[in-house]
Amino acid sequence: MLNTTTLIGRLVNKPEPFIPDTGVENKFCRFTLAVNSFNKSRDASFFPCIAFKKQAEILVAWSKKGSLIAVQGRIETSKNVSSDKSVTYHNFNLICNTVEFLDKREEGKGNG
Repeated sequence: MLNTTTLIGRLVNKPEPFIPDTGVENKFCRFTLAVNSFNKSRDASFFPCIAFKKQAEILVAWSKKGSLIAVQGRIETSKNVSSDKSVTYHNFNLICNTVEFLDKREEGKGNG
């Protein structure tokens, strides 16, 4: 079985770093990617994503709200049950393997 997904969309907000108390090795960032639908409507789907280590550092340092990026990774699911056990919630995140910036570089911003 293969679990791989590629999405192209815009960042809903600037990714924020998360560094757990356990140390730098486990740092990551969460972000939401808005992906336009294929039909002519202005609808978008929103995908929660997680990037780790160097990719997280780069996203936090160089991206901003509205940045156009491509992400490739795997979908990870989890299940939670409400306290009264009447409702089961299914959650998912895209765990990023690669992240690529697709915006054109702005003039005067250097070669970076």
